[in-house]
Amino acid sequence: MGQPAFSGNPGPPACSQPLGLSTHWAPCSRPSADAGLSKAVSSRSAAAPRLPALSSRSSTVTSTFGCAVTAAAASLAACVEWRRLRRREVRVRRGAIAQERNRGLDPKRLLDTMRLVGIGTPKPLLPGPAATANSRDAALLLLEQRRLSLQQGRAGLRPSSASRDYRLPLLVKYHKPAGVAASMKLRGQGREDLRSVVAMAGDKFELDLYHPVGKLSMKSSGLLLWSRSGRLTKQILDPRRGVVVDFEVECMGVVDAEKVGAQLRAGIPLGIIGFQTTYTADVREASLLPDSPLQDPRSRVVVATRDARDQITKMLQACGHKVIKIKRSSVGVLSLDGLKEGQLQAASDKEEAWACKFAGLNDEEYPPGYEPEVVLEPTSRRYSARSSRR
Repeated sequence: MGQPAFSGNPGPPACSQPLGLSTHWAPCSRPSADAGLSKAVSSRSAAAPRLPALSSRSSTVTSTFGCAVTAAAASLAACVEWRRLRRREVRVRRGAIAQERNRGLDPKRLLDTMRLVGIGTPKPLLPGPAATANSRDAALLLLEQRRLSLQQGRAGLRPSSASRDYRLPLLVKYHKPAGVAASMKLRGQGREDLRSVVAMAGDKFELDLYHPVGKLSMKSSGLLLWSRSGRLTKQILDPRRGVVVDFEVECMGVVDAEKVGAQLRAGIPLGIIGFQTTYTADVREASLLPDSPLQDPRSRVVVATRDARDQITKMLQACGHKVIKIKRSSVGVLSLDGLKEGQLQAASDKEEAWACKFAGLNDEEYPPGYEPEVVLEPTSRRYSARSSRR
């Protein structure tokens, strides 16, 4: 073969030997992408007479341009990702700053700081732990600790009963007024719950050691029991044990005791259709209120039930009488006994003895003078208590 088919600057050579070149052509290293692209553009005018090398130069330009586009795309993607992470970091930082700003000042730390510099009333001095039980110093200490505990959102303190040398009542009766929630921690604001009752009881009843038995709606009033025995509470609330609960209801219209009593004894289905539950009750007495007008008569009804403790209002409405007021008057043998609204009273020894026997509590839970009755079994000739666990 002779000389190559073209003369002059051959452009960026490829790594492989192109067509139309002599065998003595020495391959060189590939230049950078920008240099190759500029040389390809400058030598475009001379590409017409060099047909044998056209395909090789086209593949070189295409590969170089593809590398440049890939590098540009990667750089653009990295820039977009960096901007996204930067914006996210800014948003997180702004949110943290806003959250820190919304916290505001801590009232407790501010008050302590003011007291340290002599502003405001100093913190009251409390008696030491050596105060005897049932003394004035012990009462002040307990009330202050309860107040601090209530401020922290807890119900109160539950001191240990190991060092107590006196017996607490097993049950405490409370006449709950309407508008007080039977809960130790109410979520809503502007409504009163049982934490105020715990603070009001002080060291006389020590309701920190008790828990409310069952529920009573906010619109209802009446007897609410406080118990310090979980076993007794479970037995009282179990509908299978059949504890009778009485309600005094003020409703619209003239109530026929026999007719309404027959309807309640037959059962009132309540709930969603297809998933209804039948509740039963009975009417103990019914009378017309003397101060009710003739155009709008009202009646007082005493209803007794075992399983429909929270459904009395709906049951009477199903019988055609709208309920105006409802009050729970007794639970088993425990009754209000003239207890005024908002007052607390310890259960009597007779009532506690009934509760211990009903729940099958141990002998030490019985009040003084009310020991469990002991009988002799004729078969095994062994003594057993009637108040044994069921």
